[in-house]
Amino acid sequence: MSFSKTIKIGALLGLTAIVFLLVGYKLANWQNQNVPAKQEKESVNSKESPVETPLDKEIVIQDQFIESSGIKVSKADVGQVSNEILAPALVTTPPGAEATVIARVAGTIKQIYKRLGDTVKAGETVALVDSLEATRMTAERKSAIAKLELAKKVFARESMLFEKGVTPRQDMEAAQSALTVAEAEASETQSLARATNIAPDGHSILVVSPVDGKVTAETATVGAFVQPATPLFSIANDKQIQINAFITAQDFSKVKVGDSATILSRNDQEYSAKVRSITPSVNGSNQTATAILTLEDKNTSLVIGEGVQVRLHTVSANQSDMIVPEDAIQHIEGRDVVFIKTKVGFKPHPVVVGQRGNGYAQILSGLDRNLLVATQNAFLIKAEMIKNAPEED
Repeated sequence: MSFSKTIKIGALLGLTAIVFLLVGYKLANWQNQNVPAKQEKESVNSKESPVETPLDKEIVIQDQFIESSGIKVSKADVGQVSNEILAPALVTTPPGAEATVIARVAGTIKQIYKRLGDTVKAGETVALVDSLEATRMTAERKSAIAKLELAKKVFARESMLFEKGVTPRQDMEAAQSALTVAEAEASETQSLARATNIAPDGHSILVVSPVDGKVTAETATVGAFVQPATPLFSIANDKQIQINAFITAQDFSKVKVGDSATILSRNDQEYSAKVRSITPSVNGSNQTATAILTLEDKNTSLVIGEGVQVRLHTVSANQSDMIVPEDAIQHIEGRDVVFIKTKVGFKPHPVVVGQRGNGYAQILSGLDRNLLVATQNAFLIKAEMIKNAPEED
């Protein structure tokens, strides 16, 4: 092959390569310009056709299958949902039925009249405390009484002399003022003596019980020196008791004042009770609220401080609540649903469920009373829906 022919072939091959490069560049540029338009079109199409969920689909079921499988349909009922809540509880005393007895002033315990378990009446003396403070208060009271008697005599004399014109008015008024001061001092010392329960001997303090009951705790010892705030006895009336039931935060909203309850004691005895009050919030540490229960029968074998179980009988708030059998409620995609009867089968319908109990569920919202609902064997409809659901890629 000649040299000139070789050059012509090489030039031709180079020109061909350049043409291919230009064509490739134009094609790539055209594709890049059309990709966003294509993506935008696909995006618009996806917005126009949202993905269908199981809750949007109607389940086609033949009437023969509905009858043979025992699926029942009916309208929602009207009534209340009753429920039972089992809660731990403690036998306690109501306010005013238990007291801590202390000496009102410092002193030495001279005598003890009651011991642990003894019956005590309100106002009965349970111990005697010798006290220098009692002696001082007795002396102040006697002095105040003597001053009062003198002030009365002076005022009577000055009043008589003023009426006869012997003494000026200011002497009578000064005597009247002194009498008022003496009366106030005497009243103060007598009130203080009554408050501290000073004994007739004038140097001892009577330690008395403020309530009827029995001695449940005793720390008093003869010869011991006690301060005014030292607890000496605890007294409780075992005939007046209440039950403190501890309700979880989950059950808090279900219990109402007036609900009935059953107390289950350790010896298998049962007692009827009523919810008297409920604390307005749960305790931060154990996340429980306290329901205060009063017993309908006062003669029980329950012991103060005893741990018991309480069965609370609760009902939904409204007597005209919409209720359906619990079997009608199914759970699909994280929501409670019922199956509404249609011409060709059933359609899932989301609802908001309230209380459940005794086989029924309270429907708070989402259901019309005139609609027919699958109330028995509704789980078979759910199974049919799952079976006919398209498989995911």
